Amino acid sequence: MLPFDRASVTNLRILVAIVALLAWASAACVVSPHGPASATTGDGLSRRDRAYVAVLSGEMPGALRDVARHSWVVANVKGPSGGFRHRRYEWLGDASATDSDNPFDYFGNGDVAIHGVVIDEEPSKLAEIVACLERETKSYRDLNCGCWPGPNSNTFADGLIRACGLGIELPATAVGRDYRGPIGVSVTEGRTGVQLETWLGGAKIGLKEGVGADLAGLSLGLHFWPPGIEVPINPGRIGLDSSVHPPHDPATPDTLAWARDDHVDDHRLGAASLAMSVAYDRVASPALVGGLSDRTTVDMRGNGVLGRTIALAFGFDLALGAAAPLGFAYAAHLSPAGVGLVLGDTGFLAATSGIGTSGVSSSVRGALELPQELRIELDVAHLARLGLRGGVVVVPDADDRRTTETFFGATTRLGTRAANRLERSRGSGGASGGFFLGLERRELARSYLLGATFGYEIGIGR
Repeated sequence: MLPFDRASVTNLRILVAIVALLAWASAACVVSPHGPASATTGDGLSRRDRAYVAVLSGEMPGALRDVARHSWVVANVKGPSGGFRHRRYEWLGDASATDSDNPFDYFGNGDVAIHGVVIDEEPSKLAEIVACLERETKSYRDLNCGCWPGPNSNTFADGLIRACGLGIELPATAVGRDYRGPIGVSVTEGRTGVQLETWLGGAKIGLKEGVGADLAGLSLGLHFWPPGIEVPINPGRIGLDSSVHPPHDPATPDTLAWARDDHVDDHRLGAASLAMSVAYDRVASPALVGGLSDRTTVDMRGNGVLGRTIALAFGFDLALGAAAPLGFAYAAHLSPAGVGLVLGDTGFLAATSGIGTSGVSSSVRGALELPQELRIELDVAHLARLGLRGGVVVVPDADDRRTTETFFGATTRLGTRAANRLERSRGSGGASGGFFLGLERRELARSYLLGATFGYEIGIGR
């Protein structure tokens, strides 16, 4: 029996119930009234008899479908012959401004959303915005590697929104919208607040945008208007969503061929998983851990194996948060080398060794840590995934901690899993994604923590 008092056990049960409720709410309670984008009519932006500028985005294909979007800007303007034409501003390997017959078409086949439309009764004002879009597109010289968390296509769209005064917000899953280089300060997209960004993460506060933070491009926050919670899962919000989601025809097969549903085991590269979560830990005996009683963090981790069967294993984890008594909690570990085994489409077994540090500013002194971990990620049937992990953390020089601290945990995830083949690259493997719940026990100093985790994970096998 674990040395937890009855109140602590009750609190943990309440926490698990709240986490389960959040999982249900995020999947089923997204409300999408017609807000600012509802200035369009019919099937969205197909009208050719009125000038406007609109900001759109579409879900990324494959394993990124649930956590990332690609954005672009469309202007309906008069052409040289006097008729209207769609002008599209987008980054696809380079900044471009091209004419388009359909403002909804893009390289994916997922949900397309209209996030805002500028319709000005003064033609001269709208002409200034279009001129700005043309000018900024031609002068765009940022190094766009198309990477996560940027710069990428969303960084470009965000730059147009800000430079041309559109005042339209991209969704939280437009990863790259907050990229400012190594460090930068700017007003928010809605122009009602300020934000500070670094390459690793950042924070913002605004009258409309509310308060929020991002870690490696994945955002969490409380949005004031329209009211809602920003989450790093499509459509990017729990609550009221002012975006419009018009019907969209899938991309043609020769543009993007994610065609297969059957089981594929022919890996060329390996398998990996990426997860972002919120974790809560309760200390069994605070007096033995410098008074630390509770800790809440936002975590990001990645693990995988590189190889066809017996493989090179790797992993990392980052955590930032707060603790009671009031303090700053942090952790960062890197495991660049280990050995692993590929299991099915996206599953794997990995044994890794790494280096890192963790601590709490008010109670636990930061120390050098050498984590040794054994992890298994296994797809069970087609709609579930089980994760188990355990190991020891060696602390070479910490007087107030054990020299070896054990940990073990388990996660369970319900989510889609489908083996896909991208025929253009002639690759094979699978993709999966879904919300997960987890429990963990971890020794710390002379006591231990018992924690619960709720988050979202994607798995990739190639």
